[in-house]
Amino acid sequence: MSAAVSRQNSRKPPGPGEAAREREDKKNGKTDAQEKTGDSRAASPAETPRENKPKTNASPSPAEKLSPRTPRRGSSSITDAPKRKPTYLGSELKGPPPAPLSAYDQRLQFALKRLSLWDAEPGKEEARGRNHFRAPANGSSPPEFVVSLTANWPDCQALCSFMVADLGSKVALWTVETPTTPASFLVYDPRRRRLEEEKGSGEQPQAALGVSLTPARIRDIRGVFVFGGRSHEGEIVDDCFFYNAASRKWSKVKCQGEKPPKRCFHAAAFSAKTQSLYVFGGQGEDGKALAGTWKLAGGKEWKLLGNQDDPPPRTHHTLSLVEGATTGENLVQFGGLVDGADTNDLWILPLGSKKPTWHCIGDASGTPPAKRHGHSATVAGPRCFIFGGLGKHWLGWEVSYFDMNAFDIEVSSWFSVNLLSPFANLPSHSLAVATGDPSTMLHVFASGEKSWKDGAIYRLAAVCSTLDMSTFAQGLRLAKVVSADNRKRQEELRLAVDELVSSAKEKESVVHSHTNQTNELEGEWESLLRRISDTHSDLLKKVIEAQELEAKTATIVSEAATREAEASQRCDELQRQLEYFQLRLDEVEQLSGAASSRQQSSDADAQEDQ
Repeated sequence: MSAAVSRQNSRKPPGPGEAAREREDKKNGKTDAQEKTGDSRAASPAETPRENKPKTNASPSPAEKLSPRTPRRGSSSITDAPKRKPTYLGSELKGPPPAPLSAYDQRLQFALKRLSLWDAEPGKEEARGRNHFRAPANGSSPPEFVVSLTANWPDCQALCSFMVADLGSKVALWTVETPTTPASFLVYDPRRRRLEEEKGSGEQPQAALGVSLTPARIRDIRGVFVFGGRSHEGEIVDDCFFYNAASRKWSKVKCQGEKPPKRCFHAAAFSAKTQSLYVFGGQGEDGKALAGTWKLAGGKEWKLLGNQDDPPPRTHHTLSLVEGATTGENLVQFGGLVDGADTNDLWILPLGSKKPTWHCIGDASGTPPAKRHGHSATVAGPRCFIFGGLGKHWLGWEVSYFDMNAFDIEVSSWFSVNLLSPFANLPSHSLAVATGDPSTMLHVFASGEKSWKDGAIYRLAAVCSTLDMSTFAQGLRLAKVVSADNRKRQEELRLAVDELVSSAKEKESVVHSHTNQTNELEGEWESLLRRISDTHSDLLKKVIEAQELEAKTATIVSEAATREAEASQRCDELQRQLEYFQLRLDEVEQLSGAASSRQQSSDADAQEDQ
């Protein structure tokens, strides 16, 4: 996804301008029909700045504002048609205005008038099935888009660069305020209409200006690749980072092989089928534009796709991956700056061929967009939609575009997409980029001019974009047959509804009685549950008391065993003491006997001496 990378506010007053051309056309008698079939590039309204156009004081009626206009062939702008009379969204009303319809009905009727229905295959004119139709040989025009203001984008008038990438349910933005300030990464939520800064975890990219912000889906993981760019310190880098939208985490891709030269203001595209990132062009460290196509396969290894027929070196271009039913996957490169000049050349690289070779598509039918750079590109099916960008007016000053063109790779044709807006004149913006799925809804982010305080976020909704046109036409034919039988079926449905109502009332009474019984059973069940709960609580208390008693008993038994052991030891000690005393007593008795015998002998000796 490429975005406008520099703000260009230089404006010069129109010299001859549209007023002179208008007088000349009137003089030559040139009609509106001749203008529609004439050279749309020479008087392309997208190349004229909106603020330099002559304004009219006529106040249009509400019917004029809502009336859808018939777009001019080759027109790439919403409101820049030559203004002979006040014209807003429709052709000029003639005669008394009809009864105004709602805006939705007006746009739907206008879209149905311009539907390019599919052709029936030869020999199958009576077949009504979807599979029996084919696209016209020259391709079918893309649907109209209705422009509506979704939200304001505050404090963005000072941005010098920003780019966007689709994350599915959300949109990622990479904004740079000045070349010397770090970049900011924001996420826009379309459902909540909130734009918030996303810091994210992990290692953050150091680059700021001129990076490529590429949406990718790796193994069902949505995110964006950020490659190259120039840091706020002025250093050009060759780092590659991946932001995981689910985990909100940044991670640096560690690659093998030779890396591409450091670059900024390049373009990149991702292939979900081959899980590969492709990079082309950009500005190198020496300030020169680079060429060559690089491929990062599987996020592991860089490889240079050798090709002698590479497009000229360029910057500020877009690179998209478009897949067609018959063409396979192709890299589509459009516009940019080549040698400092705007281009609108288209290059295609078929990735399914054995030796992919770039081809310059110069014979595509339709009118290509005006030369530009800094635009954005988004893909839906086999079509690549180009939006916005900056270019040169035919008088020399720079202009900013707010238009959309589509290239269909299946039929090799350009289409100018008409944008329907409820605004009389869309506000002028310096930078505007788009992202999303054009088959459902696109989001456009536009920064304000110096005189604007805020930017804006627009929503582009495709009219009848989700309907197959042949199926839609077939449905309209069948609706006429069904409407003729509506009254009878309504009566039958009314009778059936009455029967169903009576049956429903009977069933309701039965259900009511069953509900009462259920409520009674529910009350009994709750009572039983309460009793069970109380019994369970009592049982738990008893168990706790038994456990406490068991613990006390174990303590008493332990103490008794301890005391028994102590008593046994005491008894053994007393027994030993008793035995000791008995021995001592025996010794005393022996000594006492011996002393008694000696006393008796001494007494006997004394008697004898007397």
